[in-house]
Amino acid sequence: MLMATLLARMPDLRDRVQAKHVPDHAGRCIDCGGGTAWPCELYQIATEAEYLEMQQPPYVPRPSEPVSGYLGAQSSGPLSPYFQPLQPTHTPGR
Repeated sequence: MLMATLLARMPDLRDRVQAKHVPDHAGRCIDCGGGTAWPCELYQIATEAEYLEMQQPPYVPRPSEPVSGYLGAQSSGPLSPYFQPLQPTHTPGR
């Protein structure tokens, strides 16, 4: 579901996935290869993303709204509870 949610925000990529992951004459996915049955997982995720996109308007951040987690975004704290800023090190003799 997470992948479909992300892909729903990228309709161009979703369209490319659906265009490339099509069945061959034997009912196998052309792009996945290796005998993967169609519809493959990627095609199913793209189809779910298409459905999700139709159910909700696209998210567009307001110009004044910082996008958390991206470089350049103003943040009052670390991006992750596991993130620790690098501390300067002192090398003796230099």
